[in-house]
Amino acid sequence: MASQRLSPTVLIIFLRILAHVSLFPTIAEAFMPPRSSMTGRSQHQSASTINSGDGTPETAIVLIDPVTDFKQVINAALDLNRVVITVQMPDVALPDKFQSFLPTTQALIDAGVAHTLSMHHRDVFSITQQLQILARERNLKIAGVIPLSEVAVEVSDLIASCLELPHNPLDLMTARRDKGLMKQAVESAGLRVAKYARVGSVKDF
Repeated sequence: MASQRLSPTVLIIFLRILAHVSLFPTIAEAFMPPRSSMTGRSQHQSASTINSGDGTPETAIVLIDPVTDFKQVINAALDLNRVVITVQMPDVALPDKFQSFLPTTQALIDAGVAHTLSMHHRDVFSITQQLQILARERNLKIAGVIPLSEVAVEVSDLIASCLELPHNPLDLMTARRDKGLMKQAVESAGLRVAKYARVGSVKDF
């Protein structure tokens, strides 16, 4: 359902854990504290305003479909001195009662986002191209792509794949939505599942 959202507490814990998990070095690097001292820097200072001047790329993370809990995730990234890029999905169908909770571009900027982009029609190719151009022009190293809503999970995996960053296995993408394929994947992994059958109509029962 488009209205489902990820728990902010779970997300923050997830980000902190990733920073210490060696199995995912690329994403972990996005959240590991910089080696240089943070002395003298104000809390939540935007990473885009901090430039070493030696040509070293700044580490950035991409947040897809930031929603009501976006501030907590952005703050966690800024605490670690990371440049935050957001990708909004303005044409995703949502009930009217949820539309009012979506942040405006200005609200994201006010929260500390350095760069905001919009993805229309889930055009992964176009948004990946924009991210690559942005990274080249602003001397950024994108280290992770993180979905902030359920509807953003699949496109986040595709974008991360195009950028050669860690992501969920693409061959299981449909299994995360289709319960029948999900059960098949579980069976293939050697786990027991309850009996099931795929039906197309009432007549199939």
